[in-house]
Amino acid sequence: MISSKNPIPFLKKEEWLKNSPIYNNTVICDKIYKEDFDLTNLHFHEFIEISIVISGEGFHRVLNKTMPCRSGDIYIINSGVPHGYFAKNSLHMPTVCNLLFEPSDILSGDAAATKNNRYCYGIFTENPLVAYIGLDEKNLEKIQIILSIIHREASKKQSDWQEMVSAFLTTLLILLRRQMTKKNETSISILSFHERRIVSEMLRIIAENYCDSSLTIEKIGHYVSASKSYLSRIFLKVTEEHFSDYIRKIRLNQACRLLIDTNYTNEQIASACGFKDIPTFYKNFKKYFLKTPNEYRQTGQSSQSVI
Repeated sequence: MISSKNPIPFLKKEEWLKNSPIYNNTVICDKIYKEDFDLTNLHFHEFIEISIVISGEGFHRVLNKTMPCRSGDIYIINSGVPHGYFAKNSLHMPTVCNLLFEPSDILSGDAAATKNNRYCYGIFTENPLVAYIGLDEKNLEKIQIILSIIHREASKKQSDWQEMVSAFLTTLLILLRRQMTKKNETSISILSFHERRIVSEMLRIIAENYCDSSLTIEKIGHYVSASKSYLSRIFLKVTEEHFSDYIRKIRLNQACRLLIDTNYTNEQIASACGFKDIPTFYKNFKKYFLKTPNEYRQTGQSSQSVI
């Protein structure tokens, strides 16, 4: 069995929140945005993410909607929502502080009930994919102070630290909700809970099983108890991509990585990436890259991928 990095950045709760009910980090987003980016450029996760742009500017992509982002912009991203931050150019890179958590692990009562109107203290009242708040410098400083307290408590783990984190996270969410109401901010890409849940599950299944050549939309339909026609329709509605195109790109992206980073044969790579046979692999690869897998490997240009 070929072991390789998953081509889909799927952030699992068991990996990111295994040591704590909350995770905090700060990253510089240096990948330059291109208009032809598609869904395979984005990541998604099994938990809530609060992202705060603390400096710089760039773009935030949610599914197929691209928005400029700058210092003071805050996005609360629901679970299972593909998104990503990108730079305008090498001189303009947004620095983003992320707070990751699973509501049921750290919040109590209605605030943690996904089907309740008070989910995350009303931020996800209508179950949006992403909620947005634009803060001025003064209010951004207030939010950063709360974040620093949460980070300190989660890092030091002193007595009753989880209660402290829960209290300050609750404060943070309520303040953000008030800012949304005050500024009349709108949520992004509101879909039904059922549609979002089904497509999120489809993306998870693809992420974990793309290497299975027998993985089809019919097979996924068996897992989620839905028909092929229904899944095809809502996948296109939510992602603006056809299911077959998406999974083909995922497999080709992984093939590119293996061609550059390993000495595996084309047969091994085709099998590891979920292609049924070598002719199918060659045909699809040549169609997208206008060169054979061997020619691609010889160039060593790993940047030439579908994404």
